[in-house]
Amino acid sequence: MPKNYQQALASVFAIEEINKNAKLLPNTTLGSWIFDNYFNPRMTYWNTLNLVFMGQWHIPNYNCVRDKKFMAAIGALTSQNSIQMGNILNTYKTPQLSYGSFDPVLSDTIQFSSFFRMVPNESPQYTGIVQLLKHFRWNWIGLLTSDDDSGETFLKTLRPRFFQNNICIAFTVSIPAETSHEKLNNALGWIDQTLRLYSKVNVILVYGDGQYMEGLRIILEANEFFYFEPMEKVWIITAQWDYTAVFSGNQFTVKSFNGTLSFKPHTNVVPGFQDFLESLNPYQSQIYLMGYFWSNVFNCSLSRHNLYLPGQKYCTGEETLGSLPGFVFEMGMSAQSYSIYNAVYAITHALHAMFSSRYKHKGMRNGERQNLLKVQPWQLHAFLRNVRFNNSAEEEIFFDENLELAVGYDIVNLVTFPNQSFQRVPVGRMDAQVSGGKGFTINKSAIQWNHKFNQVGVIRSSVFKQNDAFRIQDKESDAFFMPLELNCRVIPGKAFDFYALSPVPENINDPYRASNYANTVIKDGHWTHRITSCPLCTLPRATCVESCHPGHSRIAQKGKPVCCYDCTPCSEGMIAIQTDADHCEKCPEERYPNKQQDQCLPKRIIFLSYGEHLGTALAICALFFVLITVWVMGSFILHWNTPIVKANNWSITCTLLVSLLLGFLCSFLFIGRPGKLSCILRQTMFGIIFTVAVSSVLGKTVTVVVAFMATKPGNRMRKWVGKRTAVSIIILCSLIQIGICAVWLGTSPPFPELDMNSQISEMTVQCNEGSEIMFYTVLGYMGLLAIISFSVAFLARKLPDTFNEAKLIAFSMLVFCSVWVSFVPTYLSTKGKYMVAVEIFSILASSAGLLGCIFLPKCYIILLRPHLNAKEQLVRKNT
Repeated sequence: MPKNYQQALASVFAIEEINKNAKLLPNTTLGSWIFDNYFNPRMTYWNTLNLVFMGQWHIPNYNCVRDKKFMAAIGALTSQNSIQMGNILNTYKTPQLSYGSFDPVLSDTIQFSSFFRMVPNESPQYTGIVQLLKHFRWNWIGLLTSDDDSGETFLKTLRPRFFQNNICIAFTVSIPAETSHEKLNNALGWIDQTLRLYSKVNVILVYGDGQYMEGLRIILEANEFFYFEPMEKVWIITAQWDYTAVFSGNQFTVKSFNGTLSFKPHTNVVPGFQDFLESLNPYQSQIYLMGYFWSNVFNCSLSRHNLYLPGQKYCTGEETLGSLPGFVFEMGMSAQSYSIYNAVYAITHALHAMFSSRYKHKGMRNGERQNLLKVQPWQLHAFLRNVRFNNSAEEEIFFDENLELAVGYDIVNLVTFPNQSFQRVPVGRMDAQVSGGKGFTINKSAIQWNHKFNQVGVIRSSVFKQNDAFRIQDKESDAFFMPLELNCRVIPGKAFDFYALSPVPENINDPYRASNYANTVIKDGHWTHRITSCPLCTLPRATCVESCHPGHSRIAQKGKPVCCYDCTPCSEGMIAIQTDADHCEKCPEERYPNKQQDQCLPKRIIFLSYGEHLGTALAICALFFVLITVWVMGSFILHWNTPIVKANNWSITCTLLVSLLLGFLCSFLFIGRPGKLSCILRQTMFGIIFTVAVSSVLGKTVTVVVAFMATKPGNRMRKWVGKRTAVSIIILCSLIQIGICAVWLGTSPPFPELDMNSQISEMTVQCNEGSEIMFYTVLGYMGLLAIISFSVAFLARKLPDTFNEAKLIAFSMLVFCSVWVSFVPTYLSTKGKYMVAVEIFSILASSAGLLGCIFLPKCYIILLRPHLNAKEQLVRKNT
């Protein structure tokens, strides 16, 4: 695989830098042996033994090489080969620095005590995968893993995390490593059928190294170049596989991998590496297998290395690696090469620290240079564990407590081009130093998705105005965009003018193309705007079903994964703000759901005010009755010396009229925004004033009854005749009501509050009665007095007298009792400000009943029939 040769070049580049640095390992030359194990276990063992015994593997445990010392090994790329190397190196306590092995088995410090990992732990990668899927709301994905222990561990680790985050796996396929040709073909055929069966699954997660994923590459290559049906999906590829690397003679699947998202260990740009690559020449370089590599990638013959290709020209040495396609060779340092570069420097700094330590403690004897070849590999362990340095890319390199490199992962988006070139675009990061998924960052606006997901939409309009919004409609979605989101602006009366273009042509009848984003034509006097390639148009969907819109909640489908669900509208009074809400929620008390039930709107604060029709009407009625009462009082005052006024006990009449006047006025306490004082005065003033009124009526009735009973000879009721009886009744009854109100105010007084539950969209400012028992006690006591008054008046209605008030009082109390009996159920059945309106109406109606039934007939006689208001009429009637 030519592309992996960069890893060897990275080690050579690092060693050359170190040997030129006089401050690192002075008077010592760092060298290296490079082996290729070809993913072969036997070759891996052979190469490892060759390293340990310095080329004398056929004589185990013996080394006759005097001028060189093997101190550490860097490798291998795959976990399987790293384990095979570790079994040998751990026996001889030789440090092993792996640059591509993620298998958690290698974290066993007992079995692999000499193993150092130049890549980060896989845990941040697991977190990054989950966060990436959650960020784009992908919860229905496919999963391809290597058919080994690493793949099983990956599945066991991710499944519970997926379950916790409502992510479902549509299918799982294990890809075997290359074994026999027949078995591999059968396995690949079954994998290809599975991928076709789940063709609607747009996102597929791939885990495994190149040895296992070569089978997937073969499937993708066959579909793209032989069947012309590229598998265009969102591939999410873990750091184990460099999917851009292909074997010689194979092609890179640019259509299939376009828009791929991949994880890779965090890297920085190493200065000087590209210059080093550009300076390579096969005729001058002594690097291992340089001639073979050069002849292979440039398809030319090299006589110096005895490499002859029939029919091909000779290599000139002037070929440049930068001219090769990216899938053959990349000029930018790959993640594996960056790990190797850091591994070489880590070993060097550890050696430097060890030599410095020995020099400091032992010093020189007799001026002789200390023999550094006597140190042993196992002595390097302690220094490697504590190594900490900044590389040439200004990145700090050190191992954590698990002997792993303490770096995170970069998230890279692959953008491919028709000429089989590509560009890696960094779009995110998973920081290993931040726990809980908070280290995940993604710039989705920088992602170029596969062109399969760039839907084509049409916009039609006769005239566009500045900053007009428009819709892009296609078969699957109806997405809403503003022009600026598509990097364009609208000129009034003209077509879209993209920033990538010059101004709109003067001849607007000519079709024109706007960069790579859209083309605009005129047809039938309308602009037709077609989006052809826009990264903001659509986002790849990876869901089992259509998402539940806000205002709906999910209901699981029986027998299916949690990602497959039905949508049901929220019940009344509930909302669902998010898409795919698990359940509907209630709005806060001060808010209410809108019609779509996808957001909460603030409730309007209401109360019975003078500004609305109902409040105005009630205030006018109250004012009208106040004027009527004043008029009645004025009429009685002007005619106070007439028989009909004298016969009605003037003092009690005045008390009744004043109480009725105050009753009409107290209705104004109920209109307007309730406050602390108004709430206290409302019910107490109403109760006391009406008690005075009803007790005055009772006093008038009792006075009439006592007066007629006292006319009989020898009746003892004569001593009760006069004002004292009526006044005593009024004072006693009023004091009882005052006492009830005092207890009410002393124990649980009324207070203002917001009623948030009675009305859906409104909050009513109302008075809480404090104690409903005391409120109904006040009403009950007043009702008791009214019933007594009615009963007495009813019994005295037939007493002979021209000016007998018993009939009028009986009728007025009937009206009064009827109003307040109907008040209770009506009051309890209404809500909000209408409860206040009902109470005001009852106050006005009952007061008006008393005023009208008792006083209007007398006013009629006083003002319209004055001839009846004479003593002669009273005497004649009695006789």
